[in-house]
Amino acid sequence: MKVFTAIITALSVPIFALNALGGVVSGIWLLCIGQWKLVVFGLLAGIFATWLLSLAMMPAIGLILLGSKLAEKGKVSAFLALVSMASLWQYVIAAIWCIAVFFSIAEHSTDKTVIPRMIWAYGVAIAPWVYMAQGEDQGSGAVMMFSTCIACLITLVLTIIGTVTRGAVMEAFFGVMICGFVAQTIFIAALQRMAKASG
Repeated sequence: MKVFTAIITALSVPIFALNALGGVVSGIWLLCIGQWKLVVFGLLAGIFATWLLSLAMMPAIGLILLGSKLAEKGKVSAFLALVSMASLWQYVIAAIWCIAVFFSIAEHSTDKTVIPRMIWAYGVAIAPWVYMAQGEDQGSGAVMMFSTCIACLITLVLTIIGTVTRGAVMEAFFGVMICGFVAQTIFIAALQRMAKASG
């Protein structure tokens, strides 16, 4: 448990730094080397993606609402099944979006531009999720947000290294997201048991 906590703490530092400064620094960097079209693309993608991804999340919201109704009737197993399906849908949508962003931005990168491009890709990939996470509960939603950030950070590093295939990058990304999904499912189940035990 201590090892797991130490890993999470260690990963939190670069993630916090990237979330806070990565977009600004890489955006200025790209502008300085003449990659202004990529900066405009990223800004527009971030704006429109938030709206589109919100629509894509509607089925998950419907499943969660239905699950909540069933939980009120004491149907815990049905609740957990529906909420797990909703979480899985959210993770799949997040994975598809983030992988698409990284691959599209990495497409024409060179040794000179790969670092700012990948940092910019990280910012574009997570921006919609950071925005949508504002105002949500900091429980299961935080697990998904953190999992997505870790997966994007690993993708950023592997892409910059450049010696791994896209297949390997995708395997690493989806591996992290699967772990996040499992952790979130366990978290929700534990909360439901605690709520049931407290009456």
